[in-house]
Amino acid sequence: MYKTKSGKDATVKIKMSGKKSQDRKMLFDKLKIPKEEQKELLKENSVFYLDDFDPDTGECTIQLVDSEAYDIVKNYAGAQAQYKYKI
Repeated sequence: MYKTKSGKDATVKIKMSGKKSQDRKMLFDKLKIPKEEQKELLKENSVFYLDDFDPDTGECTIQLVDSEAYDIVKNYAGAQAQYKYKI
């Protein structure tokens, strides 16, 4: 998992927008990662949605994780599927 400059895991709770690009922007905003660093980070990291979508609040947890680890579980149906299919 990517660690912020302060050493914290790059994990945040967001209100899902229905658009991955908007969710990614919320992740970077909450982690205070400058725009000029974001593109470089996404070369080696991916946005991962946990499976904790709350249909009452529209919130879920997302993380910035190593792309190699993400590729192993990329068929995982997390909060994105829960949001899309209301499960």
